Amino acid sequence: MKLYHAPGSCSQAICIVLQETGLNADVVTVDARRHLLPDGTSYYDVSELGYVPLLELQDGTFLREGTVIAQYLADQSPESKLAPAHGSIERYRLLERLNFLSTEIHKGFIPLLYAVAAGKWVDTARPKLESRWAAGGLSDANRRMPRVALLNWPGPKPIVFSRTFVARTPAAGPKQDRLA
Repeated sequence: MKLYHAPGSCSQAICIVLQETGLNADVVTVDARRHLLPDGTSYYDVSELGYVPLLELQDGTFLREGTVIAQYLADQSPESKLAPAHGSIERYRLLERLNFLSTEIHKGFIPLLYAVAAGKWVDTARPKLESRWAAGGLSDANRRMPRVALLNWPGPKPIVFSRTFVARTPAAGPKQDRLA
């Protein structure tokens, strides 16, 4: 397998799932701003949308979208217990949560990620995001979230992050001040 990943992006979650499952994949770092691969070629030659994460399987098939890739990897390592069995109500709860996170929560973060450009929209986006989080039951995990939370994460394993996996944190500046 080959994972196309951009440090500091949503593809970080897939790197964590890989660590949790113990599966091996070649990780290719993508320059997300310029859409370039380490050898200087265009990432658009691999992925016409230019998005990460992207998982290339042994047979050359590609899987896109973090929630799909996370479930695929969990299914390849059932002993990791990161996802419940297919057909179980717990699996459908997992799908429900992952879809909620990707459609309602993830998109709400966009103005916060680009706070300077978003301007006053941040003041509108933050409470909206907080209310969606609460309405989705994510603020009260014990009451509304089944034990199979997100990827049924049983607890942390020691994770050794290579330089590839370390998120880049921008220097303090106006953008961070707006997020504080």
